[in-house]
Amino acid sequence: MDPGTKVIIRQNPHHHGAEDIVGTVVSYRSREGFGGCDMVDIRYVHPKTGQQYTMPFRISCLETVTSAALVSLVERYETIADELRGLIEALE
Repeated sequence: MDPGTKVIIRQNPHHHGAEDIVGTVVSYRSREGFGGCDMVDIRYVHPKTGQQYTMPFRISCLETVTSAALVSLVERYETIADELRGLIEALE
């Protein structure tokens, strides 16, 4: 994972609610994690607060960005948006 590579954060042990978002690799640190696991420093914006963070992640928490992975995220968020629009209509 080279610096500048886009990844999807699938599990975020640092910030609740900041999962299934896209971040950017800042650096790759071979064998620097617990038990000698590789660590990847990722820069991302928390979707609820708008604050930017750079945090270390295990590779198992990340997924490489692909067209299919992004389409899956878009479809998930579109479904959520449709459900919220339905709630708005029910309130009016």
